[in-house]
Amino acid sequence: MGRPRKNRVGEYAAALAEEFSHHLARDLAKTVEASQEEQRREFLALREEVAKLEAQVRALEKRVRQGRARPKVGKWVPGGPGRPPKDAAERIAAFKARQADSD
Repeated sequence: MGRPRKNRVGEYAAALAEEFSHHLARDLAKTVEASQEEQRREFLALREEVAKLEAQVRALEKRVRQGRARPKVGKWVPGGPGRPPKDAAERIAAFKARQADSD
């Protein structure tokens, strides 16, 4: 009686599974690397944007704010702006002083 043939289907299936495993691992590694590169680019873009915004904030901090001119509230002086004194003599003297200055 002859020697029976070896059944190598199991060996071939294992080799094919190993080959598929290598291909899938390689494809997965490429996909992960591509997504990480995309994330790196987005992260760098965000860093640049944050740096620009920080520069704008610093520029705004340095900018001099000029508000509208408001009359200062304080003691009235003759010839100056604001409310004149209530005493008639002082009002007349102030009016004459302003008239003398304008002439």
